[in-house]
Amino acid sequence: MLQTRLAGVSYNNRQHNIKNFGCGNIKTYRLQRDPDNVHDANAIEVLMDTISMGYLPKPVAAQIAPQIDLGKKFYAEFVSLNCCSFNDMVGLTVKIKEVIE
Repeated sequence: MLQTRLAGVSYNNRQHNIKNFGCGNIKTYRLQRDPDNVHDANAIEVLMDTISMGYLPKPVAAQIAPQIDLGKKFYAEFVSLNCCSFNDMVGLTVKIKEVIE
């Protein structure tokens, strides 16, 4: 189990998305591989349904992506909403867990 802060949270509508869906009421998030991502071939997006919350940081994605590509399934579990006292930026910390079937 890995715990990490999401990357890319300041792009597109992710600040809005995290403010609305980055809470303990939303217990889990879906992970989706993004192998065509120009910034990271191991990219894994974190989603609430189809709503983007951000991406796993490159070092974490590098560990998880090969396992997903081999058929293992993972999800992200809410840990905390990260707020900054001197601006409106927010972030999201999650735990990456394997789906045990």
